[in-house]
Amino acid sequence: MTRRENPVPTIKFIISKILKCDKKEVLLRKELIKDLGADSMGVLQIIIAVERELGVEIDDERLGNSLNGGGITVKKLIDEVKRKVHASEVPKKHLLYGKDACG
Repeated sequence: MTRRENPVPTIKFIISKILKCDKKEVLLRKELIKDLGADSMGVLQIIIAVERELGVEIDDERLGNSLNGGGITVKKLIDEVKRKVHASEVPKKHLLYGKDACG
């Protein structure tokens, strides 16, 4: 299983490294600011590091983040990454408008 398929260890490592806390403290229910002590710059660093490491683009508005970290839990971040990874792996369907492909 790749890091993209199971991003949990990578995300927990990134959070613990940036916030200088033990990985054991990085639980799914913990909020980045309220529980883990991140500030807005720390949240931004975490999002950028996760994007780079896992090759996804995270929609911070979808996380509920206006770069103040409002209520972003570790689980929300992981779920957003999984959603992006899944979306990038689903084959895109070709849509035909009007006439069929044969003419």
